[in-house]
Amino acid sequence: MDIANLRYMANQIARNLAAQGDSEAVTATAKHIADFWDPRMKSAIFADDHVHLSPIARRAVEQLVGKDLVAEEGLEPPTRGL
Repeated sequence: MDIANLRYMANQIARNLAAQGDSEAVTATAKHIADFWDPRMKSAIFADDHVHLSPIARRAVEQLVGKDLVAEEGLEPPTRGL
């Protein structure tokens, strides 16, 4: 699948869930991608430049990228400056 279509889909999911509030929308978007996207689709969006994603979609994908690294490589999830 074309990366432009994957970006569009991620942004569309995030836009549809935005009414839940940012935090809930990020969680729901990440869950949708994790549950329903083919592994090849997830790999492509994970490897893409996330600048093309809406803030909610970007946070959801970055959340999944962190979980993916933990699961596959035993790494700690990425943290932002706390």
